[in-house]
Amino acid sequence: MDDDRIKSAIEIAMERVSDMPELTPEEIDEQKERELRPVGEAIGNRFLQGMIGEKELRAELGKRRGDSGRMAGRACVAVLSGSIQLEDVPAAQRALDGLLELARGRPVFRDGARGAWERILGEFRQREAAVAREFETRAREAFAARGISGSAIRPNLAADEPYREALGELYRFFEPALEKLRSELREALPAE
Repeated sequence: MDDDRIKSAIEIAMERVSDMPELTPEEIDEQKERELRPVGEAIGNRFLQGMIGEKELRAELGKRRGDSGRMAGRACVAVLSGSIQLEDVPAAQRALDGLLELARGRPVFRDGARGAWERILGEFRQREAAVAREFETRAREAFAARGISGSAIRPNLAADEPYREALGELYRFFEPALEKLRSELREALPAE
């Protein structure tokens, strides 16, 4: 065989690479974002699961500097803000605590975000209680019509399909306010 005609795998690969178009700065940023998104999401999920605390959340994100830190931070903020849901208030509270830890040093923002969450949650709980009372009254009246009464009788609203539907409507009613809060948090954090 002729040695001039045989190319090594490295030479072939180098030729192919040289034929490829160069990435634009935007494409490079997108590629970095794809690489760092899972890192930020993992940090956010570990926080939500209680595997790391509020101080460790900041430290974990602080391990990355510059654009890398901002990209991982955005992914973490997206996970945490996405967990602010009325269906799971303890998880939402934990997520908000993490987000507010990331906003440390910005008391006006922290107070505004916490206040917005508390207003939404307070109004939701009031309306939820009113819906529950309404359905409980209906259930007690239905029991009474069948001759069942007494203070020990407690309707099981969780098994009542119309009640669950009404609760679902209530969640949907509050979703725009929650999405506004989540959006504000995503836009404001991390600003480091």
